[in-house]
Amino acid sequence: MTTDARILILGGTPEARQLALLLQARAPAPDQVILSFAGAVRDLPETSCEIRVGGFGGAEGLADYLLSRKITALVDATHPFAASISANAQAASSATGIPLLRLLRPAWAPMQGDDWTDCANSAAALEALPASCRPFLALGRQELRQIFSKAAHLPALFRSIEPADFPIPEGWRWIEGRPARSMTAELQLLRDAGITHMVTKNSGGDGAYQKIAAARALQIPMLMVSRPAEPAQAVLPDAEATCDALMAIFTTRS
Repeated sequence: MTTDARILILGGTPEARQLALLLQARAPAPDQVILSFAGAVRDLPETSCEIRVGGFGGAEGLADYLLSRKITALVDATHPFAASISANAQAASSATGIPLLRLLRPAWAPMQGDDWTDCANSAAALEALPASCRPFLALGRQELRQIFSKAAHLPALFRSIEPADFPIPEGWRWIEGRPARSMTAELQLLRDAGITHMVTKNSGGDGAYQKIAAARALQIPMLMVSRPAEPAQAVLPDAEATCDALMAIFTTRS
């Protein structure tokens, strides 16, 4: 990486952290890689690169930041459902002429034994739940805060990294933590809670897949929320491919 390169990674995903580590290994100076987090969770990674926490103030604020920090490449490595941030990144890139790369892990695809119902959004998924069921709402705290009333009458289970910031309906059970890496643990959770249906977003990746595999093994129907449409741009599937693409950009410029 050339000494004048400065990369801003819009993070919040494991892939963003992996990319930051790859770039640091190639960066002559520690301030050439900035890893940005929206601030939704507190467990930030331990890294020698610069960490930024908080919003930018929309597309215009992001464009101003890119120019003020002399950013030479922008990477959108946010969650597949962070549609507004991705749109702001696209607009800021267009306004400043700073190249934008989208690091987006592939979506999950149904496998033999899966019982999937695709839903346009999370609200539609909750509305599609049977009148008498015990669902696992694997949607995340921020998502549920907007729509929890649609399933308030059901004995639901949900899990989040941070405590719920909305009134938990009577009969709901909240557990703190990330998705288990072990299918055995997810099987045990679903069995112990008597889960009959699962509502989840098609986030893709390995980190949360064990709950999908567990639902398949237990033949639990899944209401799968489809990904939002992405802005028209090239998509890179992993940190390694994104790092190579960035190196190609700076090689061409040098």
